[in-house]
Amino acid sequence: MSTTEAVVPGSVVRGAVTVAVAGKAVEWLTLAALLTLVPRILGPADYGSFALGLGIVTLGSASLALGGPAVMARFVAAAPPAERLALARTLALRAVRWRAAGLLLLTVVVVVAVMLDPGRLRPLHTLIILAGVVVDAAATLLFQIALGLDRPVLWSFRYPLQNLLLVGAVPPLYALAGASGALLAIVVSSAGALALGAWSIGGALARGPRVRIPREASRFALLQALSGLLVQVLHRGPVLAVAALDGSRVEIGYASLAAAVAVALTYAVWQLFTVSLPRLAALAADDVRAAGALLTTLAGRVVVVLAPASVAGAVLAGPLLTLLAGNRFEPAEDALAPALAAVPLAPLLGAVAAAAAVLLRPGARLWTTAAGAVVFVATALALIPALGAEGATAALLAGTAAAALAGAALFPRLVDHRLVAAALAASALVLAIGLAR
Repeated sequence: MSTTEAVVPGSVVRGAVTVAVAGKAVEWLTLAALLTLVPRILGPADYGSFALGLGIVTLGSASLALGGPAVMARFVAAAPPAERLALARTLALRAVRWRAAGLLLLTVVVVVAVMLDPGRLRPLHTLIILAGVVVDAAATLLFQIALGLDRPVLWSFRYPLQNLLLVGAVPPLYALAGASGALLAIVVSSAGALALGAWSIGGALARGPRVRIPREASRFALLQALSGLLVQVLHRGPVLAVAALDGSRVEIGYASLAAAVAVALTYAVWQLFTVSLPRLAALAADDVRAAGALLTTLAGRVVVVLAPASVAGAVLAGPLLTLLAGNRFEPAEDALAPALAAVPLAPLLGAVAAAAAVLLRPGARLWTTAAGAVVFVATALALIPALGAEGATAALLAGTAAAALAGAALFPRLVDHRLVAAALAASALVLAIGLAR
């Protein structure tokens, strides 16, 4: 029985989307604490150091992801059911070799950098951050395998667990060891996720046969890896750019808090597309047009819901920020406006990423993310020296808009011009509301 015969197309992604929504609802409960309790405890300066470390761990882990979840979801889900576990195992073993090599190279670079400039790069903090990259990269691989095996519950609840562990670990470790303890909490949270992933699927991968990896998977993985890295440049870049171009730990804290809210909302939207990818890939194996039509429908529904919600959020965001994070973060409201304006564009980029995976066009997504990263860097260089955190989130908005427009141009049949117009209008309105405060 074919996939299209076994599953009613309109219900192909409904279960996965439901799981994603539930996971993100729980994640937002933990994220609310992460974005309110932790800044209150650390204050703008130490929160800036903590956020910089978290951004580096995230960027480092993502740079080692070698294609991210799309590789597992696209190729494992499309394989015959009897071969899926063996293919996931084979892909995982190959990924382990590449990531181990990448981590070794990263370690050498970090050690040399610390030896050359120990005053600027504090050895203990650098060691903690490097350990965080190693542990988080391993955890990410296990959860990518879970997604490929069509286990969206495990994938969707990874970050709620990690956020909960992070929020719980920061207060005692910060009281014990100051900023070093706060950074150590990042390692603790990633270690908890690694333990859950190993317990859930590690045994299934320990033994068993290997199969031939599809020929197109290697090129797909490489291009997806580059795309994923460029996405992280765009999303984690505001914090790193302020650190490089401004240097103020307080401005780093403001930029981190504002960008974190926007990125969290963006990933909540992307999660709907990510957990749907295995089902879409399976459907595309029988009927590519049906998969494309379903993806377009999903994107349209997300835009319809997100646009008014983004406008309402823009009205309340400023007062809520200072109410929850404290009055010390009131200056971060200026940076929050352009950050929130990037959120209504998330469905366009989510649809493009899913389309590139389903249609095996990773090069198209690479061009999309490259456009966003180039515009981000150019805007950051122009604005951050004068505007600090606000310039960083303005660069985030500019890069997101460039990537969305590039994606719409490359996938005109999937990203309808009406969706583009609605998303851009909502983004402009959110920005206007924020600037008018």
